[in-house]
Amino acid sequence: EGSAGVGPQAGPIVGARYAIRIGGPAYFSVHTGHAFSKRNVIDPLNPPATRHLGTKDVSLVLLDAGITLNLTGQKSWHDIIPFARFGIGVAANLGGRSDPANFRIGTPFALVLGTGIRWAPGGRWQLRLDASDHLFRLNYPSTYGNIPEGGGAPVLEGKTSEWKHNGVFSIGASYTISR
Repeated sequence: EGSAGVGPQAGPIVGARYAIRIGGPAYFSVHTGHAFSKRNVIDPLNPPATRHLGTKDVSLVLLDAGITLNLTGQKSWHDIIPFARFGIGVAANLGGRSDPANFRIGTPFALVLGTGIRWAPGGRWQLRLDASDHLFRLNYPSTYGNIPEGGGAPVLEGKTSEWKHNGVFSIGASYTISR
């Protein structure tokens, strides 16, 4: 949510991935996901007791592309394949209109780091467990640093932006089209 508490909150995500082998244990992969989230809406010019204006739904789309590397090489260990991945992408707020204080998530650049395991018992089906971090920047309007009308502390002091970690945990099944 960020220091101001107005960024996207935790919520379920639905997504898809496509990977193609580029050589040895390395794959080029593309991931997309739609997060169903909420966020707090505030008016930073109101005193702290009356600043919260409610919550609103956020449709956040995560899109990244990068390299996935099987840590056991081209083999598995008891049908288990651990992997690590690195990617770059965006986190886009669909229909992201500004709130009364002009805060909006926008479409920030995202850096993605992740790890996980695949269970490949043979055949074309595999199960997958992932943990990744989508690191992107929240930019705040200058009004978040202003002293509210009627007194009180500003929402943020000395910050206009910050990088936030956003953990994504997923379980999925995949089907190998060709070998």
